[in-house]
Amino acid sequence: MNELRDEIWDYLYKAGQPQGLVDIATFANQDLETIRGVVNHEWFTVSNELVGIAYASETS
Repeated sequence: MNELRDEIWDYLYKAGQPQGLVDIATFANQDLETIRGVVNHEWFTVSNELVGIAYASETS
């Protein structure tokens, strides 16, 4: 699962913007439920079926 998570993160980084769950599933050749499980992680944000990279905010 970590390898797939890395691949998805790289895909999103290169895309430069959030991508749909269906697009990610197609890219990764995985079913939607697998993708939902993989992106349910601190590295990602999911909103309205779009997945993006979660960025940490700096704290003072």
